[in-house]
Amino acid sequence: MKSIQPEFYLSPLQVKEYHLKGALIIDVREAFEFADKGIDLPNVFNFPLSTLKENHKQIPEKKTLIVVCTVGFCSDKAAKILLNNGFKQVFILQGGLLNWSDEGLAMYTNPENIPDDITPHQCNCS
Repeated sequence: MKSIQPEFYLSPLQVKEYHLKGALIIDVREAFEFADKGIDLPNVFNFPLSTLKENHKQIPEKKTLIVVCTVGFCSDKAAKILLNNGFKQVFILQGGLLNWSDEGLAMYTNPENIPDDITPHQCNCS
């Protein structure tokens, strides 16, 4: 499996620059997490890590991709999956959505979308 090198990590401001140039943002959190809050930009798509191996063929291979999760652990795993399946331009939002939020960048929030029986995100990707 390919390892992720430091140059694959982007700061939130670099993500915005890449996005303006046409990069797609791939949010790999579960659907209920994506529905709750996330990056408020166009061309942000939800491909949960739990189904990425089966669904990665729906993502255009020739696009630049930026993988996002809550803190970065799941993004790292997702980027490895994409790189091992032929994707060439894959980057990771360093520090995940927490870093994006800390920078004060645009986020949407929909707390009513969280089902009552779901606990807050607890990353099990480490």
